[in-house]
Amino acid sequence: MLNNAHASASEENSSHDSAQPVNSEQKQKSEEPPSWTPDKPLPNDPTGLGPDWNHDTGHKAPNDERYVNGRGDKLDWHKGQPEEKGWKGKDHWHWLPGGKKQDRHYQPGDTVKKIVIVTGAAAAVHVIIETAPEWMPLLAIP
Repeated sequence: MLNNAHASASEENSSHDSAQPVNSEQKQKSEEPPSWTPDKPLPNDPTGLGPDWNHDTGHKAPNDERYVNGRGDKLDWHKGQPEEKGWKGKDHWHWLPGGKKQDRHYQPGDTVKKIVIVTGAAAAVHVIIETAPEWMPLLAIP
């Protein structure tokens, strides 16, 4: 019986010993905010992108910075230039899913997926309204 008590005490001590200490790198990583994804609002500037986005130092455009994630998606950050008008004078983003450039400009706070969905819905409504004279007579009850 003494052996069983000693064995259970030994098991108890070994279970405490097997707990792995959390090093500072693991702790810091768990405290970092999650990285930006297209279903989240774009940050005010590149500092809000999170750890999954890396600055592409090979991108040599004069007035923007490029950031790349591990999936090949890219974001171009354009800091507004005070003397410029239109988009050149405003802070904005360009989203390049899979590295493919789109012409759309996104302001900080915009959500890429929502804007694309809304744009698609707006286009569908526009087509329905534009083509209504052609198909409305088909709906008339004889």
